[in-house]
Amino acid sequence: MTFRSTAWNSLCSILFGLTLAVSGCADNQIGRICLNPSGSPVKTGVTFVNPAPDCPSRLCMITPKSSDPAAAATPRANNELSVCTADCNTDDDCASEFTDNSRCPRYVCAVPSVLPGEENFCCRKLCVCQYDLLAGFNKDGTGTPLSRDAYDVPIPKFCLPADKGGTTTSTIARNCPYIQPKAN
Repeated sequence: MTFRSTAWNSLCSILFGLTLAVSGCADNQIGRICLNPSGSPVKTGVTFVNPAPDCPSRLCMITPKSSDPAAAATPRANNELSVCTADCNTDDDCASEFTDNSRCPRYVCAVPSVLPGEENFCCRKLCVCQYDLLAGFNKDGTGTPLSRDAYDVPIPKFCLPADKGGTTTSTIARNCPYIQPKAN
């Protein structure tokens, strides 16, 4: 009888563990502080550390100090932000227990880079601090609203196909994926 009880408990534990693993409860720890191995401050643009051993997704994104007026009362206004990030489709993919109001109150799904090259994560949607969004680039500004993908994420013009209003930003050969806007 004891053997059956132990076997049954073991089987239930294994099935419960497999259920959790299959249900996708992996936490990429978006917003967790990661290291800038160069130690050099980021002045403009976005820098990536890949692979970043201190991030479950192996991707660390370093952004310069924020120019967002909402960040002015936080330490974020004067400091770069080095945090773990991951691929996303919606803002819900960026929810994390590592959200910290002193650094970033909320992470959202956005395109942080249009620099050509796979190492620059060109036109890839990643979790980004809401303070690091740039009006007219990856969030709506004062002009025409940006096109949005099927998940309602704003698309920088460089990431759109030419027949959908896309533009090029440099003479460097483009090797970035296009993001298809949702049908109107």
